[in-house]
Amino acid sequence: LCTGILSGLGYALIYMQNSSTGGADFIIMAVKAYKPHVALGNITFLCAALIISANWLIFRDTDGVLYGLIINYLAGAVINKTMYGRNAGKMTMIITKDGKKISDGIEDCCHRGSTIIPVMGGYRQEKKYAVLCVCNNKQMFEITQQVKRLDPESFMIIWESNEVHGDGFKALTIGEK
Repeated sequence: LCTGILSGLGYALIYMQNSSTGGADFIIMAVKAYKPHVALGNITFLCAALIISANWLIFRDTDGVLYGLIINYLAGAVINKTMYGRNAGKMTMIITKDGKKISDGIEDCCHRGSTIIPVMGGYRQEKKYAVLCVCNNKQMFEITQQVKRLDPESFMIIWESNEVHGDGFKALTIGEK
């Protein structure tokens, strides 16, 4: 467990500097450049799993394969959390009759911007607004409370977001062409 966690931290620090250890990292970074939407920890685990599987075909060491997969799964998870956790957040879409009031309420409570999109309800064909907002995990509770207070009849959807780039969030550039 310690090996997986510590190696994941180490690799994440190396990857965040756009550097390499000189091993399978070249393959990992090439795959990341080709498929930039795939998390680097997932690519690392997949590459390690392929090597470990080939090792099992040759040596038939089942215990070694299991330990190797566990260690590399942990390392991949720690890489993802270390690299993308700082840019993780939540996105919400609030369907409401008064988009301006909700948008102003979000600005007041969390100092976050939002986007107001005119929409139409499918059932009653009523004109409504979709208010989109991206924030960090801590601010989502405050936004939820503010929206409930301002418009108890609103409809709110909250998504997990692995990466958020732009104003108010740090930019991350890994494996770009």
